[in-house]
Amino acid sequence: WAFTAMICVAAFANFFTYFTIPLKLPFMLRDMGLDSAALAGSAIALLTFSSGIVALVFGRIRAMAPPPLLASLAFLLASAGFATLSLQPPLPVVFGLMVLVGCASGIVLPNATTWLYSRVPPAMRGQAAGLMTMSVFMAQFLAAPFVLLIDPLGGIGGVYMSAAFIALLTALFYIIVDRRLRAG
Repeated sequence: WAFTAMICVAAFANFFTYFTIPLKLPFMLRDMGLDSAALAGSAIALLTFSSGIVALVFGRIRAMAPPPLLASLAFLLASAGFATLSLQPPLPVVFGLMVLVGCASGIVLPNATTWLYSRVPPAMRGQAAGLMTMSVFMAQFLAAPFVLLIDPLGGIGGVYMSAAFIALLTALFYIIVDRRLRAG
């Protein structure tokens, strides 16, 4: 179960940070003088669309690196995206960051799923998949209270910088995992 828990870290961290975007992006855009639900919705739609497109071609991406390295790279991309988003950049940059973070997320979940199924015995896959799914839903649930806690302390920038830090820590976690797996 330790392996399954290690995979669940990716699912949890991905969705925990990911959901800070729909929770705060509309308010960030409003603070930038862009008070448009359609604009915020379009940016969030681009985030999810990018995730879906990358997930669709994950089979090709998977051949490029071992799973822990792919997880590390995806979380490094997400960290860079959230850190830049914390600076409240101009709107075209925000849309570019939605693509960047979306692409990173589109790597994380299929990578975690295929890695999990490659190592967990068939008889345990249903339970392992259930734990990973629980991680995703717990992350979605806990993202809102996290945002409520961080926002008064650091504002929207603080929320996104915290997400960047979580993504960076997760990337480092998988770098360590990769080294340990290579060492045997």
